[in-house]
Amino acid sequence: MNKKLLVKTQRTYLYFLILLFAIVAPLFYLIANTLYLHEIDETLILTKSEFLNNSISKLELNDIPVWNRFNNNIEIQNSIGLKTDTLFNKLYFNYLENENEPFRVLYSPILIDGKPYTLSIKSSLLESKDLIFTIAILVVAILVLLFGGILLMNKLLSTRLWKPFYQTLQQIEHFEIDKHNKPNFIDSGAEEFDRLNNSIEKLIERNLIIYN
Repeated sequence: MNKKLLVKTQRTYLYFLILLFAIVAPLFYLIANTLYLHEIDETLILTKSEFLNNSISKLELNDIPVWNRFNNNIEIQNSIGLKTDTLFNKLYFNYLENENEPFRVLYSPILIDGKPYTLSIKSSLLESKDLIFTIAILVVAILVLLFGGILLMNKLLSTRLWKPFYQTLQQIEHFEIDKHNKPNFIDSGAEEFDRLNNSIEKLIERNLIIYN
């Protein structure tokens, strides 16, 4: 079954919208997540610098258990043989929420009283994921409203712009050459439709001459 041109146009817009969502949604999440991780990494490195500048010189070996007891996100662990800083994601169990939560972790090799240790600094990613998800929903909502508005505007404009064409089509459908009821095309205000009407009028006149 043939469909109206307007329906085909709107369907094309809809397909484009779906394709755009399929591309933009994961791309947006990837970019937002990368930028957020970069910010967290900078914060972790800054925290490490503050620890090295302000705290490590005051620590002794017997202070380490006390430090770890009161600093949950900045811990001093036994050395794991690192030579350089290492950043990675890791799940930690939250006993209050009774579930695992994602964290961004920085491991850095340090020396306390000449003995090697690993400095562990972590930052929760749970809020970042919620924030990114909320922003993603907002972006999707904006895109839906934007394309919904475009589709509505396109439908309204198309209905008005194509009105002269449908008027011409209606007159042609009711034209019967043996009844001499020539169509009376009105000025459409659009060059293309006026050219179409003029061509049809000439064609009808020639056919009337031939018929008579």
